[in-house]
Amino acid sequence: MANHCKNVITITSPDLETSRKLSEEFSFLLDENIDAFEAIKEKYPTEYTHWFDIAHTEIGFENNSIHILIEGDTNWSPIEEFLETFSEKNPLAVIECMYEEPGCNIGGNIVYRDGCKILDDHYEFLEYLQIFDEERYNNELEYIFDGYTESLTLKEFKKTLTFKRYNKKEKYKFANLFKAKRKKLFKN
Repeated sequence: MANHCKNVITITSPDLETSRKLSEEFSFLLDENIDAFEAIKEKYPTEYTHWFDIAHTEIGFENNSIHILIEGDTNWSPIEEFLETFSEKNPLAVIECMYEEPGCNIGGNIVYRDGCKILDDHYEFLEYLQIFDEERYNNELEYIFDGYTESLTLKEFKKTLTFKRYNKKEKYKFANLFKAKRKKLFKN
């Protein structure tokens, strides 16, 4: 079974002609009777990007500039083939994709313009959350520690793959959090 990877795609263009073209091309996003999932697959077919679900879409046109937002799940991330295909067909547009694939411990941000990748930031998943979504980062840490602090000692926790994948600074921080949480948990 493939992973389900979250993607948030933003398409913008300050060019009036490109904005009009994209507004027409993506007008289906405003039609509730059209399946956005199928329409995107038809307009931008790619061999390796398989969409499972389009969860949310928006389209706006302001000051002669287009803004399109597409949120959905794919079989893996980053979806570079789709981004590159779109960018080549729409050279005056900027397409940005924030993606996360927790199952493979990655997240990041990729930007294409004029058919070329102009930004490519990849992170380990927790580092990505720490940079882009602090609330979810803190919730993820809580989730990790809740599962371990009840059943493991610190020594056992340090042997887990979860602990081993972090750098020295993070390990120190996690070990201290683990000790504090475990002390609070077994205070009675």
